[in-house]
Amino acid sequence: MPERNVFTWNCMISGLVGNRMLADARRAFDAMPARNSVSWAALLTGYARYGRVAEARELFDRMPDRNVVSWNAMMSGYVRNGMVERARELFDAMPSRNDVSWLTMISGYIRRRRVREARELFDRAPSPSTSVCNALLSGYVALGRMKDAEELFGRMQRRDPVSWNVMITGHARTGRMQVAQSLFDEMPQKDTISWTAVMRGYLQNGDVDTSWKVFQEMPDRDSVAWNTMIGGFVQSERVDDALRLFAEMPDRDLVSWNTILQGYVQNGDMDSANTWFRRMPEKDETSWNTLISGYKDEGALALLSEMIRGGLRPDQATLSVVISICASLVALGCGKMVHLRAVKTGFEHDALVMSSLISMYSKCGLIAEASQVFDAMVQRDTVTWNAMVATYAYHAIGDHTVRPYQTDWHSNSNSRPLPHTDTLPFPLPSPSGPLS
Repeated sequence: MPERNVFTWNCMISGLVGNRMLADARRAFDAMPARNSVSWAALLTGYARYGRVAEARELFDRMPDRNVVSWNAMMSGYVRNGMVERARELFDAMPSRNDVSWLTMISGYIRRRRVREARELFDRAPSPSTSVCNALLSGYVALGRMKDAEELFGRMQRRDPVSWNVMITGHARTGRMQVAQSLFDEMPQKDTISWTAVMRGYLQNGDVDTSWKVFQEMPDRDSVAWNTMIGGFVQSERVDDALRLFAEMPDRDLVSWNTILQGYVQNGDMDSANTWFRRMPEKDETSWNTLISGYKDEGALALLSEMIRGGLRPDQATLSVVISICASLVALGCGKMVHLRAVKTGFEHDALVMSSLISMYSKCGLIAEASQVFDAMVQRDTVTWNAMVATYAYHAIGDHTVRPYQTDWHSNSNSRPLPHTDTLPFPLPSPSGPLS
């Protein structure tokens, strides 16, 4: 570039940050002959967004002039990374605040389910804007606190479509479709999201026909509305209706194709599912995972190999399905390869995947390997414990059956629920019995 100015440097830094190239962004920042507040904020936002909070704070502390945007960016970084107390310290130290400041801090509390602090902060806000009210309103609805949501909604001086849509969604989730419909009818201005919220509410409550009527009455439909209705038909096992709607859809997207694929898999029609999958103009991880989940034989193994060769990442459900198939076929070599893949893709501590591996090693007679998987887990749920107990029970290794429980009961007896072991062929000792 023959001539560079602050604007072009800032554009380059923002582009590098957007592509997660933070080291390059920092080098460009350090090489700038002159910087402005946008330069600092761009790099600060990048560090905060991608979890590099210490570097973000170091940059924040070095800033020659901080405006409300930079304060908000640093506070958002703390919130995004679960450091709510640090965010609050920053919030309290801010020389001036805007709507984004209040919204960020209230949303941070809500994400951590700290509703009391969110409400106390909200009550301190001078003339909270509609967007700040909506943040608390959305939090109440997300946490199922509909009475608090109704009280706040009733007090709001100004409501926008977001406010109404949040309340419609909340009542629909709790099965109060008459209230949701009444709110929808009262809305002064309805948008596509409002119509879709009512339609989805009827689907969630099992009323597909009424949802279909709402869809037909919609003045404008976007792809979300079309896909929601197609998904409703699929979930109700009305795949033919879903296909008819799919054929009418003006702009199909990948979600539309994946939804029909899910319908075939859900109905166990794997021939049609496979044909549909091959017809799809594009495929993503969801497409592959959906198809693989429907197989109960070697077909899943071949598809998983094809998926991985294409550079896509299987999810936990797919890995569990394939591991279970390996177990039923006693295909140890394949199972070990899937185990390696699970570790490479970050599922080495996933309870569902690891429980499947424990069961697979057990069925292949490798008790030591099953025990190693169990012992390496950082967190174990009931499914994992049952898989390990069933392994020892299946191979009639009685003394080992109680070993995992002995350590756990002694170290943390009040924090973990007792696994469901009523179907095992022997009784487990009481925590207050011989092991104490």
